[in-house]
Amino acid sequence: MALMPEKSLIDNGGLAALESSLRELGNVLKSQSRTAKLWLQYLHHIEILKAFIAAEQTSNWKMHLSAFEAMLPVFAAAQHTNYARSGRVYLQQMQHLPSVYPWLYNKFQDDLFTIHQSEQLWSGLSPDLVIEQDMMAEIKRRGGLTRGRGMTTRITWFNTLIQSTAVIAQLSKLTGVVSCSKQHVEVTRARIKRDFTSVDKLIEFFSTNKQSLPLC
Repeated sequence: MALMPEKSLIDNGGLAALESSLRELGNVLKSQSRTAKLWLQYLHHIEILKAFIAAEQTSNWKMHLSAFEAMLPVFAAAQHTNYARSGRVYLQQMQHLPSVYPWLYNKFQDDLFTIHQSEQLWSGLSPDLVIEQDMMAEIKRRGGLTRGRGMTTRITWFNTLIQSTAVIAQLSKLTGVVSCSKQHVEVTRARIKRDFTSVDKLIEFFSTNKQSLPLC
């Protein structure tokens, strides 16, 4: 069976029926068992976390904001007051970004709000992670700037940081020693074809058996 386009898959009626049936089943299980309610709530939080990670790795700006908004109640419930307070301010500023800084909003919409060290799919990295791994790793080693060096040396290092990182990148290309992760297994052609085939079978099943399926 040929691979279905992404838009036709999302708009498929069978997939909507499947989602509706699962939602109804979840509501029934929640009303019947506190244990089931606890586990479904746990799975809901896992889905939020997965969506946030996927948004970072695929540079999906809208998914990032949606997942981050869903994480705010979790911050408050876990008593991470600073995260909850600062997170709301961040979300409000990002929602006003199209009118305040439209050029920056367009860049974020063009998958440029995360950093890509390669052209592979699912290779997006958070800026703070890149700074920690590429720029800060050197000074945390034995003999680095955080090991007994003075403030003057640190200021010199910060002033030459960008140039030094560029030199290191060029040296890596020259020597052929480049640290790069392999292609994500979920985006290989065989895995995509198998996933679409499985989804097609599931949609077809729920489309033909929607009326006869029990809720529990």
